[in-house]
Amino acid sequence: MSNCLHPDIFRFLESQTSLETIHLPLASPISDPRPVFSPTSFPRLKNLMAESKLIPAFLRTSARIEHLRVRLGDDTNSTSHDWDDASMSSVRTLSCSIAYAGKSLATRFPNLEWLELVDRNSAAFLQRWNPETHKLRGIRMPHSKPDGDHIDFSSVFDAIPTLEFVEHGYKSTTAVKRWYRGDSSPTIVQWLCKLDKEWLVNWEKDVVVPSFGPVGPLTQLQA
Repeated sequence: MSNCLHPDIFRFLESQTSLETIHLPLASPISDPRPVFSPTSFPRLKNLMAESKLIPAFLRTSARIEHLRVRLGDDTNSTSHDWDDASMSSVRTLSCSIAYAGKSLATRFPNLEWLELVDRNSAAFLQRWNPETHKLRGIRMPHSKPDGDHIDFSSVFDAIPTLEFVEHGYKSTTAVKRWYRGDSSPTIVQWLCKLDKEWLVNWEKDVVVPSFGPVGPLTQLQA
């Protein structure tokens, strides 16, 4: 973490060939000119969390990023920077705001399977979203807690033939609700990872359906 991403920090990162995860904070100011990494740098990098305008610096490296969290900074044009679409073909999980999701995800991330929308009004956005054809299998909205149990996601499932479930927050608990394709009611699930780390894990294997007794869930989860 740093208040200013100095060029020395980027040179240090580039020299670390064993890095698998990088988390760059929202920082201002960011070094100018923006960092340019060697094509052979970051050979093991799989997980990246960074401001949108910093991500292009990693695209022409040897990184094969599978999990990406995009954060939008003060730069109002941060979603329009030059991106190398082909280099994002390795991304399977994307966490971002609805402002970013409104862009061409199918073109930028052709093999994307899991999408996390971090805004509180993600449910309303999703129901009016007209996505392009892609390979999405799951969408989660952890901070969106729609009132009532019945939500019509049929238009979302119709628009995305590969989609298996839509997930949103549930009351004030750590449990969430998953609406699976074809179901008339949601399934309550709990994640086996620490809060806010869901974008880094397996969206199928790292959740459980808890057993509820008279005083609450009987299943004991470990982070």
